[in-house]
Amino acid sequence: YEQGVDFEWADVIAFAATLGMDAVADVTELTINDFAVATVEALDVEVKGTGMTLIEKLVDDGAVTVEAAEAAGWSFAPEIAEAVQSGDKEITVTFTNAVDSATVKLKDGIFTKYSTATWSTDMMTLTLTTLTSLVNAKTYTVEVTTADGMLSADVMAYAPVANSIAITTNELRDASTDVVFSVMDQYGDDM
Repeated sequence: YEQGVDFEWADVIAFAATLGMDAVADVTELTINDFAVATVEALDVEVKGTGMTLIEKLVDDGAVTVEAAEAAGWSFAPEIAEAVQSGDKEITVTFTNAVDSATVKLKDGIFTKYSTATWSTDMMTLTLTTLTSLVNAKTYTVEVTTADGMLSADVMAYAPVANSIAITTNELRDASTDVVFSVMDQYGDDM
């Protein structure tokens, strides 16, 4: 954050409070302990434009090890950031941090629905692909068990509907010219 752009010096305490840094806002004479408290608060604040807290950015930059951050009380265990239907037979799960290893299940009520799991190279995105179409207006549960515990997310499935039509015929010469087109569903798949 930049003085003169994001905040003015006269309003620095109020601005810090909007970021969740308010533990020492009422202190009139700062002690070493107050500075330590404010520093710890700052580590949990998102660094502008990064989507990461300061501690996450320091770990990402290699300035602090994951082990040191975890020993100080921060957790880097993955959590499910988002789980969405991404195709007629597909659910995509995005995690907050890389998943080292996991057991994955796609649950249909009490039953496990057969699916194949494909992980992104950074181990932060999981794509589950089923053999059959997901049932319209049905809720499926993704269960991911890691060394840190079980994570789960519900996903409401929707049947494919036409979302766009692309005409690929470049020229109509006469009434006998075939018009070639494709219809795409809301997931970007050809219908």
